Amino acid sequence: MQRAIFLTTLVLTFYTSTARHPGRVNSDFSNSLFSDTTTGIVSSTISETTPPLTQILEDILYLTGNKLKFEIEAADVLNIEAVISHHKKLIRFNPAFMNWINRATGDKWGAYVLVAHEIGHHMKGHTKKSSGSRPGLELEADEFAGFVLAKLGASLEQAQSVMNYIATEKGSKTHPNRDLRMQAIKKGWEQG
Repeated sequence: MQRAIFLTTLVLTFYTSTARHPGRVNSDFSNSLFSDTTTGIVSSTISETTPPLTQILEDILYLTGNKLKFEIEAADVLNIEAVISHHKKLIRFNPAFMNWINRATGDKWGAYVLVAHEIGHHMKGHTKKSSGSRPGLELEADEFAGFVLAKLGASLEQAQSVMNYIATEKGSKTHPNRDLRMQAIKKGWEQG
């Protein structure tokens, strides 16, 4: 009984902390890795309406004509992040977080925005810096995500929707406020 209460508390703490601190997406470019890509988590769909994250990654790379190699893997991270590890460009994601964001947004675009945002960090060279997340870097990645989502056929509202769940009104030391992030997505979307 105590174990069940502990596990329930742990799960609720995760979702509560994510809701309270949504600006923590990709807050550090070098978090510890606990990956399990052999179980099929990476290639499985995270919801009925969302393609597998590997397919989302391939869609974005094909669309952008990007020839860089990226890997996407389930990991013990808060949400989703871009890292370089052993000379590999990785996107690590928490499957529970990705399921939550797609349920919250109600469509596939939440996952596309987040993966595009992380690819943007890699393409803009942010992951080569040791400074971690900063508001300016996040806005560059958001703009890239907006561009990609326009090219994929998402409406501006669909491209921005995820920010209602992950961005805060005031922002933080690492992430700008929701309005600035939505403006950056809009700028990229309009270019797309």
